[in-house]
Amino acid sequence: MTSNRREQLPLEVGLMDVSRNDEFVNRRKELKLRQQDVADALGVTTRTVQKWESGEHIPEFSPDKMADFCRLFQVDIDGLAAIFRQPPNSQ
Repeated sequence: MTSNRREQLPLEVGLMDVSRNDEFVNRRKELKLRQQDVADALGVTTRTVQKWESGEHIPEFSPDKMADFCRLFQVDIDGLAAIFRQPPNSQ
């Protein structure tokens, strides 16, 4: 039996660590977007956007929402993955 329910796809590209996601913040500011702008465009709360920026959570999007995020941040899927990719540990 198949379901019409869309699957939520976690954006897990080398899970983000618990530090601030500067790449996300920098890109948002570069595009002159407020947290509220991002929240409204993606149908989430500003608290959710804050959690993405702090590294507390990573986004889980349907394919349609992933496309919305790419358009909003003016990146392709690789660019989106790079925004949330965990930087390699420097030793």
